[in-house]
Amino acid sequence: MMYGITKENRAFMEAGAAGTRDRQFLLNQLDKESVLDILDTKAFMLDPALETLKQACFESAKNFIALNLRNFIIAYLVFLILFTAITGLVLIVGSKRLKT
Repeated sequence: MMYGITKENRAFMEAGAAGTRDRQFLLNQLDKESVLDILDTKAFMLDPALETLKQACFESAKNFIALNLRNFIIAYLVFLILFTAITGLVLIVGSKRLKT
């Protein structure tokens, strides 16, 4: 098995150096069983790292949404307080002017 990994790796590096590593070369490589074994092994080895990355991204997004929600609630409350105060002020001033 190790010979297959070395052989495929060497073919990949030689194609890169010669400038012939294109889409067709990669599709031909995917037809080989040893390349598929390498990809399966690497996917198996990277699975815990990808799971950890996924959890970290989820936590980051959750914290970002919670922070923005908190900021939105504060801004909305300030808006409501100012709107109520200005409306009350307009009504008080308007009613005094109507009396005179």
